[in-house]
Amino acid sequence: MGLEYMVICDQLEEGRTGYGLMVWDGKQLRVFRDLCGRAEPVLDLARRCNLGRLCPEHFREVVEDFLAAW
Repeated sequence: MGLEYMVICDQLEEGRTGYGLMVWDGKQLRVFRDLCGRAEPVLDLARRCNLGRLCPEHFREVVEDFLAAW
């Protein structure tokens, strides 16, 4: 089974929704929660990670770059 980057959605205590990203290979490998309050940017990030076949070892760096640009 290949890797898949998937958007996750959490209802946060403050009453808002937070969107995050996880990498999946049949089991959860890594998760970053509450990256953004909007789904679209995180969906785009997941799409790019999947298209580029991002290695999980670089997942944290990509998320850090996403947050720095946001």
